[in-house]
Amino acid sequence: MKKQDLILRDLEYMITQCIFAPGDRLPATRSLCKQYDVSVSPVTAAYNALIARGWVESHPRSGYYVSEAVLEESEVRERSQYLHGNSSERYELLETIQSGLGRSFNMKNNISLNLGSTTAALSYYACENFTQHMIHALRSTPHSITNMQTTMHDLLDLKKEVLKWTKFRGLDLDIDTLSIVRSVSEGIILSLRACAEPGSIVAVESPGHAGFYFSTSLLNYQVMPVRSDPATGLDIEHFERMLRRGSIPSCLLLCSTFSNPTGAVMPDESKRRLTDLCARYAVPIIEDDIMGDLHYGKARPMPLKSFDRENVLYISGFGKSLSPMFRVGYVSAGKFSERFAFYKHLMVAYTLYPVQIGMAEFLRQGNAHEYVRLLRRRLSLLNENYREMISRYFPDGTTISNPKGGLYLWVTLPRNVDSDLLSNLAENYGISISPSRFFGAPASMKSAFRINIAAVPWSDEVCAALKTLGQLARSLASQGLHDK
Repeated sequence: MKKQDLILRDLEYMITQCIFAPGDRLPATRSLCKQYDVSVSPVTAAYNALIARGWVESHPRSGYYVSEAVLEESEVRERSQYLHGNSSERYELLETIQSGLGRSFNMKNNISLNLGSTTAALSYYACENFTQHMIHALRSTPHSITNMQTTMHDLLDLKKEVLKWTKFRGLDLDIDTLSIVRSVSEGIILSLRACAEPGSIVAVESPGHAGFYFSTSLLNYQVMPVRSDPATGLDIEHFERMLRRGSIPSCLLLCSTFSNPTGAVMPDESKRRLTDLCARYAVPIIEDDIMGDLHYGKARPMPLKSFDRENVLYISGFGKSLSPMFRVGYVSAGKFSERFAFYKHLMVAYTLYPVQIGMAEFLRQGNAHEYVRLLRRRLSLLNENYREMISRYFPDGTTISNPKGGLYLWVTLPRNVDSDLLSNLAENYGISISPSRFFGAPASMKSAFRINIAAVPWSDEVCAALKTLGQLARSLASQGLHDK
């Protein structure tokens, strides 16, 4: 694609997405020249094409602005209303998010045992050690107050440490395409923008991480759920049938290793088949691999990125393994790196300089690997404890996933039990769980829920809570049988 056409396409995208709304000033010619590494001519030609279309106005000595006439485009008009909060659909979406995450984040409920949480308890992490590195970074950085502002570049030292970290785990990434982000969630949003046009179809594993579904909804994508097995991950045969029928999504979003919520791991042969299939149909893969470092065994499962370096946008970070307080993440976007970098710059999505320095020093000093090894051992024991307690107290017919890593168990109750109802009852006892509907799961999985084995430190109180959950589930199972 010619540079002029690429610039024009990206400007069209930003206008139709209402990143630049009517009346907003568009990027200066000089800025775009630098961004795309071109002369003035391609930029001017792109702007002139938009002016001819009536989308852009040129104001002498001021620059280019989005024209009000662009609202004649129905897509832009609807999205403009949506983003300004005038759409009932937006309020409905926000209400769904609040109801879905309310329990997990304790927004409304007095939850004392938040087993539906996404993160592990802070006591499982080396928070004090990391904080010391942060303090040292602030003291040693010249003009530290100024550098608390977002710095418009990624710290090279941190990128080098990330490459060492991933190399130690058997993954080769390219420093030129590696990008630091403030969190894995931010990396997912930027990756979606880099490879999927607004309003397009995005395939998402089902059940899949709740954040996948909320991000795609907030960014106005159409979701195409793809069946996923709680043990072996994405159903490739199901996905291939969809592709053969002509249902070609703009990208596929999934977690192939210790999936949230089920803990599923795709076998290596399945990962190879999936990357080959997506390459054949030109479907980019956005891979969330934040759980990959939390394997219980000796060998870390290899991510999809190791089977396809170009078509996989690889996202990982340290929020689950080292520091939930500073959720530094990183992205290797392959052939989409240029577009990823553009949207990252456009959204000023850069990590605070002291945080980058602190994380680089924390990784450099060598104990980080030991902290993660200790966390993995703890999680393995917690996995055994939770599975034993659930097996003891929950009703007959309950199945429990047996993941080999990560933070989560996927519990499936007898078919006549609704996990939503169990969740509501558990709240009365100060206990939260995450029902299957939070994760885009099909109706056939309504009896399943996710539980976080590291949400709170193991204690007699946790044992009592699991016993209470089991008693509630038994009661519901019994009622369901009587109702029949």
